[in-house]
Amino acid sequence: MNPDEDFLTTHDLNISAVLVALGHPLDHIERKDKGRALFCFKSSPAVKKAAQNYWKQEIRINPQKLFDSLKFLKNRLYSNF
Repeated sequence: MNPDEDFLTTHDLNISAVLVALGHPLDHIERKDKGRALFCFKSSPAVKKAAQNYWKQEIRINPQKLFDSLKFLKNRLYSNF
């Protein structure tokens, strides 16, 4: 990870799936102790706004895209990449 870049990070699988479904690419996953994972997205005004809207429950999303994003993230979690 480049220390000069700013990342939006979260341990929450659901908000990560929403961000991916909205078109915000996952940069990488950091594996933490006790099996926890930290999802890292390059920070931008758009990704910050999407995260804020998620917590305010103001997101409208295609359910199929959401489920596809969950599957994608789970595959990344359990792969060795």
